[in-house]
Amino acid sequence: MAGQKPVTPDAKALMTLARAPLGTTGRNLAFAELLESAPRNLTGFLKSIVTDRKADLGLRSKAIGALGTKTTPAALDALRASLKLKHPMLRRRAIERLGKVGGEKDLKSLRSLKSDDPATRKTIRAAQIFLSYRHGLGAFRIDAVSRTLSLQGGKTLPIDIEITGGEKAAQMVKLARVPGFALAENPPTEIICGSHRYGMFTTKGMDLRTDLSKVQAIPVVVTEENIETGLFEPMYFVLTDPMGWGKFRITLVRPSGRLILAGTGTQGDDGTHFSLEAAADGLHPPTSVSGHVGKEGAPVLHSILSQKRLDKAQAKRVLKPKIQARPMGVSRP
Repeated sequence: MAGQKPVTPDAKALMTLARAPLGTTGRNLAFAELLESAPRNLTGFLKSIVTDRKADLGLRSKAIGALGTKTTPAALDALRASLKLKHPMLRRRAIERLGKVGGEKDLKSLRSLKSDDPATRKTIRAAQIFLSYRHGLGAFRIDAVSRTLSLQGGKTLPIDIEITGGEKAAQMVKLARVPGFALAENPPTEIICGSHRYGMFTTKGMDLRTDLSKVQAIPVVVTEENIETGLFEPMYFVLTDPMGWGKFRITLVRPSGRLILAGTGTQGDDGTHFSLEAAADGLHPPTSVSGHVGKEGAPVLHSILSQKRLDKAQAKRVLKPKIQARPMGVSRP
């Protein structure tokens, strides 16, 4: 199969280590190396982990996540089969990944899913929203933000922005891992915030200079550099939908669907302009982002300003966090 390498003795050794018991030294690195090397029958190997009831939940969840980084028919079928798993955490993982890489027909499958678990119902809705925006269907719309947080008095932290080019841009594109999305050829925008390095990529499929006010879409993906692997992986998705009269709504969300920033934009004779602020219901400090769409069709950020501290209402929510049981080895989306 194209893009897959033969199963070598080294690959077999990695497979053995990757499904070793929890706590085994090198298990996580072996799993990551397998995904990068993509040996033949990797999908079959991942399926065998997902269906192995003796394997720990963290490993099974990771295998479902890995299936959700591929768009081959076999991987998608395995992901759809995972929707029938009984454990709610594994089902939620499969639902979340299907929302990122699934096709239009998967929206119908998600509509038919029933659950008494509030977390699972929330995950189903988030997946339906991602599918609707990815394919421009207009079937589901993310909830409107009741209030945003403007910058307040106090210290404001400017965040460095750089439009990359040449070898640096080519390297970022090479290291980007955004399954389910085709990235445009525009150079990515590099964003530096403290010790974090982000890459903002435009997706293919629409003209940002004219279409944002016409059709639902995910025109931009913001990736973060993984300091362990060096890869750029999705951290935020930009969702847009038309409001009429040349206006559009713009929302920044996490892969889980959690809302971070919200705002509006306009398209007209003077170009496309947009601005966002932190959602008051979220846990992101007061932040202001502004920009426009350049002549080449890529977003150009004017500024990102953020305050280090949460506002008083947000701080109260932090003092009373919701405790969620999560098996060992399972990271938060």
